Amino acid sequence: MSASHHNSDQSARIRERIAREAARLIARGKASSFHAARTRATRWLSQQKLGSADIPSQEEIAHELDALSLTNDWDQLTKITWAALQTFDWLQICRPRLQPDWLDTRTADGVTIHWIVPRTLLEKLEQAVLSHRISVTKRTVEDGLTCLDFYASGVPQTIFIWKGDWPADDEQPLCCTIAGTEYRFIDPAEALKHVEPATDWEELLAESDVDEDGDWVAALQPLLQGLENVALDSQEHPEGNALYHALQVFELGRDKHPYDEEFLWACLLHEVGRLVDVRNPVKAAERILQGRVSERVLFLIRELPAAQELLRGDLSHKGLRKSDSFDELLDLARCDLAGRVPGRQTATLQEALDYLGSLANAWDEY
Repeated sequence: MSASHHNSDQSARIRERIAREAARLIARGKASSFHAARTRATRWLSQQKLGSADIPSQEEIAHELDALSLTNDWDQLTKITWAALQTFDWLQICRPRLQPDWLDTRTADGVTIHWIVPRTLLEKLEQAVLSHRISVTKRTVEDGLTCLDFYASGVPQTIFIWKGDWPADDEQPLCCTIAGTEYRFIDPAEALKHVEPATDWEELLAESDVDEDGDWVAALQPLLQGLENVALDSQEHPEGNALYHALQVFELGRDKHPYDEEFLWACLLHEVGRLVDVRNPVKAAERILQGRVSERVLFLIRELPAAQELLRGDLSHKGLRKSDSFDELLDLARCDLAGRVPGRQTATLQEALDYLGSLANAWDEY
């Protein structure tokens, strides 16, 4: 990579922005590796040629991930994004611009969503505020700009009244400094275009409670269906979404252990943690499945990363050999690595669940 054409301060700001966007991609499940997230973020944020000094390290991206976790838990950040989407729904008549980098303007009090609208549309803004019964507090900042502060969807928000107007077809960001803070406002439709329908995981997990009869199929089907919307890193998983991957692993696992019900459940369920936390899906899976599956299924999923390291020659986990399910654990790791083929024929989710249901019924009859 070539040397940077920017000075040290400019390079630091570019690195920070790329690292922050890469962290968000990982947190949103749009990338599952630092390399993929960094590449996508770089392409997204910069059209100019960058040098090595402009590219963030893995540690810098990890630091931004920690910032998401510690100062703005990802669930909270999702809530902020959806609050912005809901506000845009009634504010768009005023041709607003949105500051999309929530963390850039956070204070000790947390994150505030910042909007800006042209003064020429002030009357429409006032009408929108009234018609949607938004309670606002008007104030003037030191630059002489008027702003409206309000809460909507449980998130503090501010609308600045810009001194002029901007062309209707102007797609360039509006960069300005207000009260000593730098802002970069863009078209909200562009900023929010990647927002996906919210999933109420509390409700989904409630639907997945195992009933008194221990019907795993009925209880776990909602979780597995959710995997279809979980994108995997294209470099590590060229096959596509997490459900397709899980079904490939299930098929390969069925060839090895066709009557081992718990092993086959582990094949299907090993990616469910990505529904909640793509940064640590294994721990998330254990948290989700605790009390819903057997301890052996939990063991197979929990120790899957260690088994993959064993297959690569890392002997630091050789204590696992003492487990009664060690052979099945290695088979799960092999199936997980092999189940990443684009276009491979698999059973449907319903067919896989029907097969597991038939195994359960066979054991009950026995």
